[in-house]
Amino acid sequence: MPFAPVSRLFADLRRGLVIAALAGPAAAQDGRDPGELSYIFSASITSDYVANGISQSGGNPSFQPFFELDWRGFYGGLAVSYVRLDRDRTEFDVYLGHRRRLANAVFFDLSYRRFLLDDSGDCCGEAKARVIFPVGEHVGAELLLVYNHTLDSLNRRARVLWDATDRLNLTAALGETSGNDNRYWNVGATYALRDRLAMALRYEGADAGDPGLVVTLGWSTVSNDIARLFLNPFQ
Repeated sequence: MPFAPVSRLFADLRRGLVIAALAGPAAAQDGRDPGELSYIFSASITSDYVANGISQSGGNPSFQPFFELDWRGFYGGLAVSYVRLDRDRTEFDVYLGHRRRLANAVFFDLSYRRFLLDDSGDCCGEAKARVIFPVGEHVGAELLLVYNHTLDSLNRRARVLWDATDRLNLTAALGETSGNDNRYWNVGATYALRDRLAMALRYEGADAGDPGLVVTLGWSTVSNDIARLFLNPFQ
């Protein structure tokens, strides 16, 4: 979920500080060389684990921790979620990727993720490409493509982020998955309670049926606003 004020995000982008934040967010915060290996730990609890407009936890709360290692923009991690998918109750996501800044404060993020379930085992894998760029002083945009080769499904999503105040962000997203011909959307707000703690409210809608209002409380070892915006594997 987005934690960063967008205006401050893009001000930092233009100053080039985000290179350290993305290449080594933990290192950037304690003064170490951003080329050193760094780690991130985060944990959140959400009232409903919703992915692409469809509940993965059957409308029940889900605990979602993740751990990630980063080195010079290359990263790998493990994310865990409580789910209710037939007999499965736990989802494990193992992923590898690379983030980099391009010209004019444009960023790309390429990754591959494998989904493992506690009962049924290896589920599927997906390749993800994401581009993030500023469209104004207080507004940012994100374009996302995700291809699940096991299901032969393409997920396309566009998201807009607006900096309302130093602590409050508003977002809106619209997407579509080809595998089940499902269009989905969401609108939400995130409020930073503390440097490492934030609460989000989001309404999720989809052709398959609206999951409705989702409330999430998240904590992270990363206090850097830029890093926290981009490093959430559940988005």
